[in-house]
Amino acid sequence: MLMINGKELTFSKSFLMERGEEAVFTGPEFSGETLRLTTFQYIPGMSSKSDVKAELKDGEAVVKMPFLENGSFATALQLELNNKASVKVRVAGQSMGGHLLVQLDIYLGRATNYAPR
Repeated sequence: MLMINGKELTFSKSFLMERGEEAVFTGPEFSGETLRLTTFQYIPGMSSKSDVKAELKDGEAVVKMPFLENGSFATALQLELNNKASVKVRVAGQSMGGHLLVQLDIYLGRATNYAPR
């Protein structure tokens, strides 16, 4: 397992997105939950508080990211999963030749388990 700043990096992925496109992440590390990334058209001059939006609904975390013509952004969010584990997600995006280059880093934190194995 790769450790960054003392945290266990579970998953790291870079990919390109277009305007209005979405990427969906599921898997055992999400414990049945879903992470959905979508892009929205960014209007220059928008408040920095509205640049990245995250909402959790019915076991699905939706992160709405601005589609940038230039510049970059970075944010992080933490999800509490139904098995008492938590997932910290770091998302960074940068404009790249008409696309949005997204870097996704996922850190999984498990609660201490003293159950016999």
